[in-house]
Amino acid sequence: MEMSENRHGVILTVGLLTLLMLLSSTPVDNLQDGKVLPASARQFGDVDCSNYTFEDLFAYNHARFEIIFLDDWSSVSTSAIAWVNDSLAADVREALDGLFEGFPGGDNDWLSTDEREGVRSIGPKCIADMYTRIGLREGQPHRGGVDWNELSWVEDGVALDELNLVPEDHPEARSCQNAFAQAGCKEVPVHVTDNLEIYLLQDDDEEHNMAYNQLPNQGVEPFTLAFNITNMSDAILNLTFPAISDLRIDAYEVQEDGVTVFGLSEPVTETLEDGRLKVTLEV
Repeated sequence: MEMSENRHGVILTVGLLTLLMLLSSTPVDNLQDGKVLPASARQFGDVDCSNYTFEDLFAYNHARFEIIFLDDWSSVSTSAIAWVNDSLAADVREALDGLFEGFPGGDNDWLSTDEREGVRSIGPKCIADMYTRIGLREGQPHRGGVDWNELSWVEDGVALDELNLVPEDHPEARSCQNAFAQAGCKEVPVHVTDNLEIYLLQDDDEEHNMAYNQLPNQGVEPFTLAFNITNMSDAILNLTFPAISDLRIDAYEVQEDGVTVFGLSEPVTETLEDGRLKVTLEV
């Protein structure tokens, strides 16, 4: 893979399963082949969501991610919206109900407004445990074992919200049956397939919700970005980088199990009015 003579070139290596941009590939260890994890594997009592990704918990039909690298080259502002329809909506309701195994009204095949509030309040800590699956390193992509500057979630900056997770006007909705339910608590069977939306947000009081070790040359020298996109069945990724003169993609690559995948849509780039480079990828 050749670098452009322009020292500001960025190689975008994209992973299908690995997305490499000279903007490489993050390891696919710990991913669960797209299967909904059993409740026993998710210890929500101590909020241990390590080894999991957003898609492991929130299966979706389509999602849009906005990933903005800030000017300090060490922090990121990320948001996402995931549309969940039909049978996948039931899968998500079942998965979230399972998170509350051992709690009053939890893991009983009914998802309640109390559980919904629990997800909203404790969800950021769960997200903060998850793998971002994004890494950076200066220089060209490398197929061998290299150290990646991996992004991590910042708990204080993460907010989680939803729309229609518990459809209160559903004909099967009822008052919560457990003795410890809050006043006005409603619940629906987890098999309900009403469409819902999941929002991963940045907290209004914080400036970022991801962080990484600052790139030594702060984007001036060529660098590679890797994104493990295993389990991302249908998503749009918008990646925006700080204003660097002549910053662009020199090369990109999609790999599956280390083998290059051809015939996929190429990333689209746009230079914004303020000079930042925006890269759009369809997964």
